[in-house]
Amino acid sequence: MLVGDRLSPGDVNRVAWAARQAEEACGHPFIAYIAEPGAEGSVEERAHALHATLADRDEAVLVYVDPQHHEVVVVTGARAARTLSDASCALATASMVTSFAAGDLTGGIVGGIAQLGQAARTQANMHLRPAIDR
Repeated sequence: MLVGDRLSPGDVNRVAWAARQAEEACGHPFIAYIAEPGAEGSVEERAHALHATLADRDEAVLVYVDPQHHEVVVVTGARAARTLSDASCALATASMVTSFAAGDLTGGIVGGIAQLGQAARTQANMHLRPAIDR
């Protein structure tokens, strides 16, 4: 889990816990990254470039936060995108931005990862037993 140095050790542990819980829920690894101040290029480009370097990028979900530019980008790998819709990513992003605006960077990341993990969870197929003719 990449986090950056803008969080306290306790906050890093909270984010790591949320990432583990989300991965257990849906099977996709979650990575959070907080951009360094003064990073160049668009936030979207930087997020996609970072995601491309991940070893498990097809399965991975990257939550890229740039507090300086007040932006959040969620990047999903090819397999993760099958279970995590753009609408779910947008909703989680909106929730994170709301928390960030209230001054809660860690809570926003933790809540966003939890929301994404639940949204990506594959639903169990419920098969009914076939009726038996008597």
